[in-house]
Amino acid sequence: MPENKDKNEPNDNTAREALRKMRDKLLDLTARNPLLHLRHSKTSLRVVDELPNQLAETLLNETEIRFQPALEATGEKPTLEADYEAPELSPEEWHRRHTDNEIQTLFSPTELERRLSTLRQKANLAIEEMGTNILYIALGFLEWYESDDSKVHRLAPLFLLPLQLTKGNLDGKTYTYRYTIKYSGEDIMPNLCLREKLLSDFNMKLPELDENKTPEAYFEEVQEMIEKNKPRWKVRRYVTVALLNFNKLLMYLDLDPKKSNILAHPLAKQFLGEADEEQGKNQQGDGVNFGKEHPIDETPNIHDNYPLIDDADSSQHSALIDAIDGKNLVIEGPPGTGKSQTITNLIAAALSNGKKVLFVAEKLAALEVVQRRLKQAGLGEFCLELHSHKSHKQTVIEEIKKRLEHYQYYCPTTDHSTTDIEANIQHYEELKEKLKSHAERINQPWKQTRKTPHEIFVAAVRYRKVINPILLEKLHPEGCNGANYDLSAQLRYKGQVRAFRKVWEGVAAQLDEGTNLEFHPWYGVCNVNLLHIDMDKVKTFLETWQQSLRDLREQRTAIIQMLGCEVDGFAETLKGLLDLLTDWENLLKRLPPIQDNELLECLPKLRGETLQKARRFRQLSSDLQGRYASLAQKRTQAILQDLSVVDGLLDGSKQLKQWVGKTVTLCDLSKAIENLKTIQDQLNQLKEPLQRFVESFPQAIQTKY
Repeated sequence: MPENKDKNEPNDNTAREALRKMRDKLLDLTARNPLLHLRHSKTSLRVVDELPNQLAETLLNETEIRFQPALEATGEKPTLEADYEAPELSPEEWHRRHTDNEIQTLFSPTELERRLSTLRQKANLAIEEMGTNILYIALGFLEWYESDDSKVHRLAPLFLLPLQLTKGNLDGKTYTYRYTIKYSGEDIMPNLCLREKLLSDFNMKLPELDENKTPEAYFEEVQEMIEKNKPRWKVRRYVTVALLNFNKLLMYLDLDPKKSNILAHPLAKQFLGEADEEQGKNQQGDGVNFGKEHPIDETPNIHDNYPLIDDADSSQHSALIDAIDGKNLVIEGPPGTGKSQTITNLIAAALSNGKKVLFVAEKLAALEVVQRRLKQAGLGEFCLELHSHKSHKQTVIEEIKKRLEHYQYYCPTTDHSTTDIEANIQHYEELKEKLKSHAERINQPWKQTRKTPHEIFVAAVRYRKVINPILLEKLHPEGCNGANYDLSAQLRYKGQVRAFRKVWEGVAAQLDEGTNLEFHPWYGVCNVNLLHIDMDKVKTFLETWQQSLRDLREQRTAIIQMLGCEVDGFAETLKGLLDLLTDWENLLKRLPPIQDNELLECLPKLRGETLQKARRFRQLSSDLQGRYASLAQKRTQAILQDLSVVDGLLDGSKQLKQWVGKTVTLCDLSKAIENLKTIQDQLNQLKEPLQRFVESFPQAIQTKY
């Protein structure tokens, strides 16, 4: 009885079975695959009245062929064969229409342009995204069936020639653009999917296709194969331009364990689930581990062993260190996280260690980004394109030959000398020390606060946004600094903030929801010494104030009615009411203009002697204003504003007249000075009565007359 194997012992067939399942996912042998059943739809273009051998010969000679729409033949040119089956003619029977540089279709110029534009757009998109050309011209098809009793036939292309579709000039007759095709220079491809399908399902081997074999010769070999095995099947001489993708199929062939020793590689075995004992010990849990960051600043010889040619943070540099040390790792991240920079640095570091790097990507853009970064760093000559729509076999061979010939004296083009690199490294070390010290300071507790500057700044920014637009200076506690703002002070101030918050919440609860705090009855009261016993005093004061406001409002209404002004905007505030006493000019501007139809009550009484008195009074007032203006130029403003000094001036004038011609004694001068001081005092006392007289002057006229 055989011994039971240890459960932890790896199974020899584990990797092989995993590889088989992986390869099966890459191979599509269903009718959905256009390489097994090409459906002629709007993404394909069928050709008529053309010879497969002549098309292949013309294209392989790198001659451009222009598409011809369906137009009626005139002149000597015979009518085209409107049959998708290509004619079978010998070279001696080829007509001129079969040897020209035009390829015939059955579409109108507009429809032909629409289909060719769609094909060109999708083919260019595949090149931009994947770097792979998927535009082919299929010469000949195999009409086959899934089973002997099936009535649904399939069409699989046989001879595939890669093309390049170009948009030309505008045709002046049809007002559509001309399109041309030419051979892209890539290898002629057999239908690998059809070969695998025939081998796996029908045990039939599709004939091999080499570069020297013509389409007609290949059709004969395929016809000979099906006559022996499937007489019901046929070879159709159709010609179609279509989009066909071989990428997954090429991967399927590369992963064939019979042709390569892929299962012998330990990394492939580990990837396929078959790990040795040492690798099994390193795996933990489900085998998913996250790499730890290395202390970059403390890593010895980091510039020699793990150099950088592009920007990298600590995590990216740590991934580079693990890769150079021979660890297997997977780097994941969304767009914009620096994967391209990491790959560029990894390739450069591997080159500095004398290693070869194969960089593979599904998207062409990823390859171009890394190549551009390497070229900018002066490492472009180390890059060699192996698989893309540009890298033909001959081009790759010539590039390799060029590098081998220049190997002895090859030096990459760069703008940096060795001295510059050493200077850059020294400058880098200086900046590193500054950043390191800054990071240490900002992450250490500051004085007695037990908080790092980083925590303080983050909290300050967060609180600033919350309390905006209140000025921080109003909330800053006095006397606080790093020396005394210890944990005890922090707890004390937190308690005060909580108390203030409760007060604010209590005040806000007294208002309706959504009401501003400014509408609270006690808003603006800053007397914090008010007690409950002061309630009656405050109430009395407020009632008196309220009554004063009512009286003031009544006076405002009376003024508006007397002057006939509009209610809105007239002295609505205390300042506006005070302006009525001082700013008469603005008040007069607000009075309604005279319309010349007003009825004045005093005008009918101005007759006879009354009219004469009014005229004399008006003349007297005018004379007084004139005298006042003339005196204003000789006397001070203080004397003119107090008319009660007139009597004193008259008395003084009489005394001066009496003194004329007499001897004036010192005693007389003293008495005169005392009289002048008395007059000055009287002038000051008469200032206010004079102002009242001036203000009541218009009203006195109206009352008297």
